[in-house]
Amino acid sequence: MGDQQLLFDFNSPSPGPAWQPINDSVMGGCSLGEASLLPNGGMRFSGEVSLENNGGFASLRSPPGNYSLAGKENLLIKFQGDGKSYKFNLRSDRNVDGVVYQLAFTTAKNRTIELPLPLAEFRPFRHGWPQPEAGPLNLAEIRSFGLLISQRQAGPFALTLYSVRAV
Repeated sequence: MGDQQLLFDFNSPSPGPAWQPINDSVMGGCSLGEASLLPNGGMRFSGEVSLENNGGFASLRSPPGNYSLAGKENLLIKFQGDGKSYKFNLRSDRNVDGVVYQLAFTTAKNRTIELPLPLAEFRPFRHGWPQPEAGPLNLAEIRSFGLLISQRQAGPFALTLYSVRAV
């Protein structure tokens, strides 16, 4: 698949700084999501989505950095899921509460999948609402990456992410 840029490898002995949970508790919700590194490889994003108190989402965000995806067409993510739908997030905004570019994907229960996510299909959102005026994602200045489960998918969830590559 052409020139690949390895962004995150959760199978390596030292995968780098941990991704941080950001859950609906920031707005009064009760959902819980956390990241844990598995002994056999992978970063597990797991917890429980609750719709109480107008909640309904759990997310993880990578540590901030300076990444360029210029000239790349896809993110290639390798994961094992639980059959639920998730969103992959990209941020170019330095404001931690700014616009996030998202693309939804669906998992298959207990199946490891390597899935291309076309960068041209990521769309801007802020607090779950479309932001078409935000314009296209600046691929040359990505600040962070993330995972999100929302869309009223109450109950337990678990997704193991093995790697993220830009191709």
